[in-house]
Amino acid sequence: MRIQTNPQIQPRSLNNQLWRGKNFLTFGTANAYPQNCRRILEASPTGIACRNRFSDFLEGDGFENENFMQSRINFRGTQVWQLLNQVCLDYATHAYFAVHVNYNLNLEPVSYTRINPEFVRLGLPDSRGYCPKVAISKDWTADNAVLVDRAVIEHVDVWNPEPQVVARQIEKAGGINMYKGQVYVFWGNEQQYPIAPHHTVLKAMETEQGIIEYKYSQVNDGFVANHAFVFTEPFQDEAEAKHIKARIQAMIGPAGDKVAVLDGVGENGLQIMELKQTANDAQFDQTDESIRNKIIRAYTQPGILHNEYRAGALGGTSEIENAFILYNQTTKKHRNIIERCFEELFTWYFRDLNPGGNYDIKELSFQGNENRNTDTQGNGLPESQAAA
Repeated sequence: MRIQTNPQIQPRSLNNQLWRGKNFLTFGTANAYPQNCRRILEASPTGIACRNRFSDFLEGDGFENENFMQSRINFRGTQVWQLLNQVCLDYATHAYFAVHVNYNLNLEPVSYTRINPEFVRLGLPDSRGYCPKVAISKDWTADNAVLVDRAVIEHVDVWNPEPQVVARQIEKAGGINMYKGQVYVFWGNEQQYPIAPHHTVLKAMETEQGIIEYKYSQVNDGFVANHAFVFTEPFQDEAEAKHIKARIQAMIGPAGDKVAVLDGVGENGLQIMELKQTANDAQFDQTDESIRNKIIRAYTQPGILHNEYRAGALGGTSEIENAFILYNQTTKKHRNIIERCFEELFTWYFRDLNPGGNYDIKELSFQGNENRNTDTQGNGLPESQAAA
């Protein structure tokens, strides 16, 4: 199924449907919910700042076991700290994340690779409503000029590291060389599509984008009112009209011509009519501030983390440190989720990477370097797609 992404989505409608021909469950209207939510988020400066801050506090200062943090976990050389960074950013963006796991002939996991969660859909549910497979494709969106068909959709078994289960899957696939491995997806409390963390403020983020576009337009228009140029004589042809319009437009904006010569305007010249605007910059500034605060509140983040100082407060170091303490507590349950997922992934055959079984993440400290980890591994795919 080829989808068309449209940022103008209804904020409270997922509209999931069973797409039998492709054997998966659609994710929202036109199967584009995660893509649309991410596009709206990326167009909102406040939204991106809140998402990044949320991800920073999820990742904290990394796992307490530094040796585990530096361990390499796939053939690309990805280290645990990189996977942690990727997973936290995905969780902060989509409220779910996915990791591909490959096995060897000893039925042991040998590689862990992040998958872009936007590529993942739930497969067909069984009689109990459980989906034993996920459908993965890079081409859910209409960004590519390639029609989505069965050839570009991979159906991969969901995470179940029990050796007997892995053995059956390898045998059914026709051998280890044909086996696609498994995909670990954290959906939430149940195996169902979650709503994005910024779901409730999608319209607010679109509004912020509209305000930015308005102010950008004001700069390009030279901070002047709209005008209509009325010519008393008809143009000789369309080419003349386009030429004159282009010369007028060249005068508009910060880089506009200081002097312009308009030719072919008719014998009686032209009239200029000013079109009054009811909106003013002050109204937009007030709306901008209101929208910004609404987005920050949706993430339950202290305003001082975004340089929002309260009236009468000094905004000193102690206040910022208190904000760190508060938001560390606010994000604790989400950080616990990340810890438990890593424990589940790595306690089967990678015990030697973390022999003490300590998967605790250190809380982000005020002095901590929050940007030391960066995503260097791309989107990630099952090995068959990654190789392609």
